[in-house]
Amino acid sequence: MNDGPSRMESLESYPAFYSFIRMRRESFGILLFNPYLASEMELNHPETLLAEKLDGTNTLADLRNHLASKCSLSPEAASQLLGDTMTKLEQLHAVRFLRERNERRPQIGNAVDVSSNLCLSAPKSVIWDLTYACNFWCKHCLNSSGKAEADELDTRQAIQLIDSLHESGIFYLSLTGGEPFLRPDFLTLLRRISDVAMHVDIATNGFSIPEEILNGMRELRVFDVQVSIDGIGEYHDRFRGRIGAFSAACKTIERLLDSEISVSISTTVTAENISSLDAIIDFAFSSGCKSFKAIPFLPAGRGKRNKAKLQLLPAQHRLLSETLLRKRKELWGKMSVGIDTTMHYLLEQVDTPRAGGQPFSSRMGCSAGNSTLHIGADGTAYPCPFLHDFPLGNLTQVPLLQIWHESALLDFFRGLQRKHIEGPCAECSLASIVCNGGCRAAAYLEHGSLQAMDPACFFEWR
Repeated sequence: MNDGPSRMESLESYPAFYSFIRMRRESFGILLFNPYLASEMELNHPETLLAEKLDGTNTLADLRNHLASKCSLSPEAASQLLGDTMTKLEQLHAVRFLRERNERRPQIGNAVDVSSNLCLSAPKSVIWDLTYACNFWCKHCLNSSGKAEADELDTRQAIQLIDSLHESGIFYLSLTGGEPFLRPDFLTLLRRISDVAMHVDIATNGFSIPEEILNGMRELRVFDVQVSIDGIGEYHDRFRGRIGAFSAACKTIERLLDSEISVSISTTVTAENISSLDAIIDFAFSSGCKSFKAIPFLPAGRGKRNKAKLQLLPAQHRLLSETLLRKRKELWGKMSVGIDTTMHYLLEQVDTPRAGGQPFSSRMGCSAGNSTLHIGADGTAYPCPFLHDFPLGNLTQVPLLQIWHESALLDFFRGLQRKHIEGPCAECSLASIVCNGGCRAAAYLEHGSLQAMDPACFFEWR
């Protein structure tokens, strides 16, 4: 960059973060989050020195001089660092430039333990089962939902949990169940979440959204509603255990879009419906949805009973990856097609050699315990929604950050290396470079071990 700290702004302007930008201190510096873009950015320590001064009380010239002094840089090098950092922040739409000095001095908070490089200061995202009440009886249900349980959090406890998540620095909050819209105080909880500006999305079966809730959602900050569609027409009805489920979901999608609420579709992909995946994705696109997400079936909850009929074979996992990659390319720029739940990289980079021919020992495993956490309807924390055999503690009794930093199980997830994974993974040429060993829940549910290989792998070892 050759033309100064900002190509657009004078050195005498006062840059400041937008109020909606969330910031967390981490061992590497600062993690920034724009909830409207659902986008994150890491700043290293020199960039953090700059970020700490972006409160609207310092000009760009002041910031350049501050960097030169604190980092022992020449004026030219300080100008370059300032310019590069401001360019990054503008890409995140994180800063504005004031013409007059700001009287307020906002602080970057989150006074939590960031001394360890093993984990983030807090999860980035939390999935929360609001209730286990449900108006469906799905074959694959991971928590056997149907009736609300007696120990589900009451309104006061739920609001306390929301406040705790906000104070802990959580960026993303997904509300699910059961069917979250069946919770009587849903709007009260959504209003509290909106007040604290977490990026919230809602997963629903789409059978019914009361008009009162839909009207409330129009006024509150809801970033996405994810409607589950597992087949077209009668198949969806049979799979979900209710006649009229598909037509009701179609109407719900239409009502949400008419209310200018973003909608995405998710599909639990099974051995029964994988042949219909193209049609489901095309349905999502023709309905006006912004994105599609595939979730491979895992035999948890009620799904255990139906494992023989629903579980994908390795060849079907390959077909899933192939289909998603093809549809993603076909719909590029029109609708997002998620591929992060598959091992698509086995199709794209199967010939990637091990670096230098030497053993590699970087972290293995998935997001469980590393960037995500799951909360049950009673407030119990788990590594992920599919690992309810491993409760970490109840958040009505133990603070979230205490669980996050002191759980031996979460430390186990964070410390996994290729040598710890059983079977072919330990010697696989792709381990730690292209592949991190897949889903730990899938490994556990299939083999009874958190260190087993993911049964979704279709790589031919050689």
